Amino acid sequence: MKFRYIILILLMILFAYLLKTHLLCVDYNGNFHYSSHVASFHLNELTTGDHQVPIFMVRFFHNKISVLLLDIFNRYIQFFNIFYLVNILGIAGTFGLLYFYFSLFSQKIRNKFIRIFGLIILLLPFLEIFQLIKQAFLLKITYLFLPYQIAALLGFFFFLKQKKTVSYTICFLLLLLTIGWTIVFQNDALSFCTT
Repeated sequence: MKFRYIILILLMILFAYLLKTHLLCVDYNGNFHYSSHVASFHLNELTTGDHQVPIFMVRFFHNKISVLLLDIFNRYIQFFNIFYLVNILGIAGTFGLLYFYFSLFSQKIRNKFIRIFGLIILLLPFLEIFQLIKQAFLLKITYLFLPYQIAALLGFFFFLKQKKTVSYTICFLLLLLTIGWTIVFQNDALSFCTT
């Protein structure tokens, strides 16, 4: 029982360290932001490469709507890319986040507030993709990093609720692996943002 709280406290300390590291960021790099100019350029690139193809076929497969939706989808999945998650949560936090959504989708979590919170996390990246809130990166950390970290803590909590020795061992090993990863790859931790 006490060991569960020790693991959760160590995870919170790790998250605080990762947050401190990411305060060096000024903004996300261009891969996270939607731009109509980039989408238009991509559409032109796709249509000019199709020689000897009937024009209706080119326009059917390469139109503004499909390019727009694909571009937005590509930007969206950047926020759930494994390397991005490992940079902001560490390996242990990524495991916690994945277990949180596993518990959510497998109906292990019955609390409506936690379900709504899980849905909000899935919608938050759209604020950054379309740059709806133009504030300092410190504010972006609050609404983009902290919910991920809270969900990861909840995932760890639900995982440790099983009260099995194997669960505690897995969590402890993940924490050690995360600390080692953070020390070795600390220069790559800010690859998703401009400093």
